[in-house]
Amino acid sequence: MQWQSQSVIKNKQALLSHGNVEGRRIALDIIEYAIKAVNSYELVRRIVFIKGQTLNVGRLK
Repeated sequence: MQWQSQSVIKNKQALLSHGNVEGRRIALDIIEYAIKAVNSYELVRRIVFIKGQTLNVGRLK
């Protein structure tokens, strides 16, 4: 996903500092992806944008 700029999980480093680090990293990546996929703010950011002086909503102008 191109909109993964900011992490939703704020204590990711603490969670990855012990235990099964690789397993935790995979689980956290999946959780992060899922949360962002259903986040309404992120969904709107993907489909609503301005190009030039035109407001685009999905394929509508």
